[in-house]
Amino acid sequence: VLADASSSASAKSQSICMIIYAVEEVSCGCFKLTTSEGPSFFIRKCYLDIVPIEKITSMIFYGLSTKMDCVDFSETESDDIEMASRAFLAEKCALGYIGRAEHSKFLLSRKLEQKGFSGVEATKALDYLEQCGMVSDERYARAFLHSRKAKNEGRTRLSAELNARGVRGEALKNALDDFFGENDEIEICKKACKKISAHCTDENKLYARLFRMGFSAKDIRLSLASLKNDSAI
Repeated sequence: VLADASSSASAKSQSICMIIYAVEEVSCGCFKLTTSEGPSFFIRKCYLDIVPIEKITSMIFYGLSTKMDCVDFSETESDDIEMASRAFLAEKCALGYIGRAEHSKFLLSRKLEQKGFSGVEATKALDYLEQCGMVSDERYARAFLHSRKAKNEGRTRLSAELNARGVRGEALKNALDDFFGENDEIEICKKACKKISAHCTDENKLYARLFRMGFSAKDIRLSLASLKNDSAI
């Protein structure tokens, strides 16, 4: 896949018009194109900005044509098709990452750009995958929160961590609401307070530590009070 990406970049740098002599629709909206210059590549119609998909689909058949059947594209159209092919490669690369673990859209975008894909190519691919339900910031957020459960952190801290990973808006709110709906934040704070107090007896330092862990002032006061009551028993 990455070798094909390099081939696409090389063809683009030559800025020559593209001649297509074979087109096959391999799945709904996905086409395999063969040019006069080299190996076949794939595009999705939703990745095209300029070229009318009808110009491509009008020559669909299975097998190669004669030169009389070739369709040529202008330099601008060729660039558009090249971009669509790169977006398709970005899509496949993103699916590889998703197959190993949940990712936010933002994290995937950064990884794709590190692989050499442009911001436009990455955005097109990730928008498509998001529409298909393959990429979901909310699903990623839920998985992230589950993985951090043992750390006993408060809503503010977890919200900041997810924000840093590109999760915002409704996806962030829904995931946090569900997580703290199942896990009482005050009880989490009390648990963290008790654990930290085993090696920190200074109340001010204990308060500051809990605050950095994302708990509210109210929850911290309640937890400190509970800790004192338990110690008095």
